Amino acid sequence: MLKSLKSRVFIAGLLIPSLYAALAFGVYRFFLLTMTSQMKTEAVLELRAITLSHDLLEVINATKSTILYTKNNDKTKLKISLSKLKKSIPRLSKDFIKIEASLKKEPDLTKTILPYMKGAKRHWNYYTVPILLVLIKHPRLVASRIFSEGVLKNLYKSAPFYAPGGVKTIENHIKKESLLGKNTNIIFILGSFIIFGITLIFIIIIAIKNEVIKESEAKYFQIFKSNSAPIIMLDVDTGDIKDANYSAVNFYGYSEPEFKGMNITKLNPFVSKRELKDFWDKLRNAGGNIIPTRHRLKNGEVKDVDIYATVLEDIGEKTYYIDIIHDVTEKKMFENKVKEDEELFRSIAENMINGIIIYREKIVYANKAAQNIMGYTEEEMFGFHIWDIYNPNENEEKYMIEKNAERRLKGEEFETKSFELKAFTKDGKELWLLIYATTIFYKGERGGLVTFIDVTDKIRLEKEIEQERQLYKNISEKDALTGIFNRRKFDSSLKEMVKLAFRYKRPLSLAMFDIDHFKEVNDNLGHKAGDEVLGELTELVETSLRDTDILARYGGEEFMIIMPETDIGDADNIAERIRKTVESHIFKNIPVVTISFGVSLYSDGEDMDSFVKRVDGAMYKAKQGGRNRVEVL
Repeated sequence: MLKSLKSRVFIAGLLIPSLYAALAFGVYRFFLLTMTSQMKTEAVLELRAITLSHDLLEVINATKSTILYTKNNDKTKLKISLSKLKKSIPRLSKDFIKIEASLKKEPDLTKTILPYMKGAKRHWNYYTVPILLVLIKHPRLVASRIFSEGVLKNLYKSAPFYAPGGVKTIENHIKKESLLGKNTNIIFILGSFIIFGITLIFIIIIAIKNEVIKESEAKYFQIFKSNSAPIIMLDVDTGDIKDANYSAVNFYGYSEPEFKGMNITKLNPFVSKRELKDFWDKLRNAGGNIIPTRHRLKNGEVKDVDIYATVLEDIGEKTYYIDIIHDVTEKKMFENKVKEDEELFRSIAENMINGIIIYREKIVYANKAAQNIMGYTEEEMFGFHIWDIYNPNENEEKYMIEKNAERRLKGEEFETKSFELKAFTKDGKELWLLIYATTIFYKGERGGLVTFIDVTDKIRLEKEIEQERQLYKNISEKDALTGIFNRRKFDSSLKEMVKLAFRYKRPLSLAMFDIDHFKEVNDNLGHKAGDEVLGELTELVETSLRDTDILARYGGEEFMIIMPETDIGDADNIAERIRKTVESHIFKNIPVVTISFGVSLYSDGEDMDSFVKRVDGAMYKAKQGGRNRVEVL
């Protein structure tokens, strides 16, 4: 088509006078080519503006995703969003450089849009990019509420399509081009039909320009309509909705015609018109803001939303708001659930009789019971390591607690069985605590949970009971006169020894002895002297026994010796040694005391009574044989 137009211009130039040919050449040379070049420059500028807007939207979405997944501790999705963010930052920086280069080619825009774009680029390079780099390196820090809102605000400040004066400048530029077109028409009309070919070229130029404008409008329309986030346009004065994109239609459930006949109060019936008007006035002065609120869908469902609102001024002598809506219902529900859980935890913890401590490097929480038990204030306990509140003198216990704490802080999950541990209160009072510890996840970090109760009274009572039990045991097992085992202890011990000897086929010997003519001692010297002889005798016999032997008073002046792991020969030798020792000893009340021994070896399968009866028979044989001797049976 362009080739044919050129050929017609060429033919027309041959038919008209040289003056009109020169005029046609001038129009072609200085108008058509310049306008074509200008349109190409504008098209490139529009394309780069669209690219910049899309890339900025990707950065915003990646930033929001990074903040959200950091808060939710979703490591897999966080890794993906961080990767997208890293790739988007350099691409967007190049977009700023390209669009700035295009603006420099537009003389009408160098004093208006170019300064704003330089400002946006400067804000991007020196404010937004450093913040995003910090977000990539330290997502947990920047994702906190105090930083995350600032990050998003900085991103929108870097957005070129939020320039209040940008649209008006473009309109003025279009008006200038329109005026130029009118003047051109006048020139071609005065040239009459002689310069028909030149007029035709002018019409084609206008048509091409209009087509370019329509394509630009279609591109901007596509950006608005096909944006993944719901977007609505509001009349500043009335609050009427002028337009809504496809995402808004899907989100709210209203059709486009329903939207265009609707006021914003239908979506947001939870605030009065007066409150909305006050907010719009503040928004007009601020130029943009983020609004947390609630919107009602067509089906009656209420959603928590964050509205990213900005002002567009002087669009057809009207001022509009552009609201980008983000559904944060699930986020709010999660935040409320976390808040409820924390309140529930504190309510339970503060009213428990158990002490509760949460620690990381140091204690970060101690309930009232823990403070009361240990005698410290909450602020004082915050300065302690977990092992500081226990017994400072037990290095082994301190080392064990410290190592377990280190394992928990590294993320190792394990439970410690309950155990009793000595501790001291602030004023030095000794306590015994029953402690249970486990690994927990508290406020986004690993830590340890310790619960304990004061069992000092229980431990003290157990010690008293043990002392009483030991005392009772001594009373029930020991002979009151001699201090050695009594008949009861002898019976239980021998019964157990017989079982072991029978089961493992091991030797077991039993010796029985009594004092010769002991009745004469009592009759001549009295029972007290006789008791003293019994006590002195048992002390003497004990010195001749082994640690494994068991000496017991069987009754009156009769005694038993249980000798485990001892055959009959060794038992006979031991008995003979004891007999000689007693015979040679000078007692306190009488010069000489002798004893008669009976010794027997356990027979496999023999019961205890038979065993005792045999050794008793052996001792009787010793008595019959003249006393002061050892008999084996």
